[in-house]
Amino acid sequence: MDKMKGLKVTPVLLLCILIFLCCGKNAKSDPIKNYGFTQDLTDYLLSNVDKAHEYVHGLGMSTLVTSETEKLNDAGTCILVFLGTGRDDQFVREIHYAISEDGAIYEYDIIDDTWICVYSGQ
Repeated sequence: MDKMKGLKVTPVLLLCILIFLCCGKNAKSDPIKNYGFTQDLTDYLLSNVDKAHEYVHGLGMSTLVTSETEKLNDAGTCILVFLGTGRDDQFVREIHYAISEDGAIYEYDIIDDTWICVYSGQ
């Protein structure tokens, strides 16, 4: 319990915990359906990253939220949110975002193989 002292509980952290509890650690790519998390994380991303908002609402891209996570050196374990295009049963992941427990949002740069902070959180 001493490790929990000073832990900042944020809405994003609570979403992370609920996703892990509902989906389990081993559910690496099963879409989260009927839990409401998909919409909450999507709304959080689109309300804080103008570029993502423009891709979805202006260019017609779709979002995909799964139980996949990425461990970033400076941000810890983050939930991944993907923007892309989908047809039938296929979704092409074109832009990758990671949302940290403290609400920071990172975009993956495929050229430099790095995560760039695009929103610093609350």
